[in-house]
Amino acid sequence: MKWLPTTRFRWLARPLLALAVTLLALLVAEVLVRVTGQAPAFLEIDLDAEASLYRRSKNPVLAYELKPSFGQDSPGSQIVTNSHGQRDLPRKLEKPAGQVRSILLGDSVVQGAGIAQLDATISQQLEGLLADPAHEVLNFGVDGYCTRAEVELLEVKGVRFQPDHVVLLFVE
Repeated sequence: MKWLPTTRFRWLARPLLALAVTLLALLVAEVLVRVTGQAPAFLEIDLDAEASLYRRSKNPVLAYELKPSFGQDSPGSQIVTNSHGQRDLPRKLEKPAGQVRSILLGDSVVQGAGIAQLDATISQQLEGLLADPAHEVLNFGVDGYCTRAEVELLEVKGVRFQPDHVVLLFVE
């Protein structure tokens, strides 16, 4: 029986067994999480729906982005974006003299997903805490963006606003 492991390969038996047991445990845990409904809700972003907040981006790193001026022509719309496609107050691209601008980058937490009122978003709360009319905090949050997409958004869109500060918010 030459196919049986020889003594020189016995050292492999325990690590292979540990790997098999770990994979089996992960599989069982995955099934339990799905069957019991403990998995977090999955938000599907429908880029083709006219009523969607999102549209396809021409930039392959971003893949999708917020639609500019979304909800502005719909009275009572809970989610509204400005003309630049940000969940933010209307902002001018040119920074006025004496104005200080901070850009807040992040994902759904910065965007304010699930928050109906714009003034309850992190960027607006921070701007209010600063209590300085010469300091703007621009909301560059997009639901589902990873750090690479957030940096790309800063490079292709954010730097045009001439920010003085850039804050990247990470969420565990």
